Amino acid sequence: MMIKRNPQFELRVMLYSLLTGHISYNDSIVPVFEATPKGYPFPYIVVGDCQWTNESTKDFYEEEYTINIDVFTAYGGTMDNCAILDMVYQLIGAAFNDNALEFADPTGFCVTMFWFGNSWTKNLAVERREREELEQSQVELVFRIKQIG
Repeated sequence: MMIKRNPQFELRVMLYSLLTGHISYNDSIVPVFEATPKGYPFPYIVVGDCQWTNESTKDFYEEEYTINIDVFTAYGGTMDNCAILDMVYQLIGAAFNDNALEFADPTGFCVTMFWFGNSWTKNLAVERREREELEQSQVELVFRIKQIG
C-alpha cells in the first residue's frame, strides 16, 4: 500500500496553521518558525525536530510521528515560557480532542491517535548577537497516522 502524501509535511502544515496567529502573550502574537531565527526578539515558538517509526505491514500503512514544539523566552522568563507552553497545550489539545482528525485536504491518511509526550524546561546559553541566555521549553506531540481510502 503506497502513501499518497507525506504525513510529516501535512502534520507540520497543520501545526503551523493551528499555532500561527493564535498564541499571544503580553498583548503580542507569539510568532511561529520552522527553525530558531538568529537575532529575533523573544518570545517565539519553533516547530522543531520530527522522528517517526514505520509500523506498516504489506497490507496496512501506519506510522508514528513525534514532532517537537519549542518555546523560547528571555532568560529569567520561566513563568512566561510556561504560560506560552500552556497555551500551546490548550490549543493543540482542543484541536485533537476527537482522536480521529482527518486532514482537510484529501491526503489519503488520517490521525488515529494523538498524545502529548515528554516535556521539559531549562536555561540555555546560545550565540545570538552576543552571548545571551534564554529559557526553552519543549513538548513532544505524538501522532499515529494510518492510510485511508
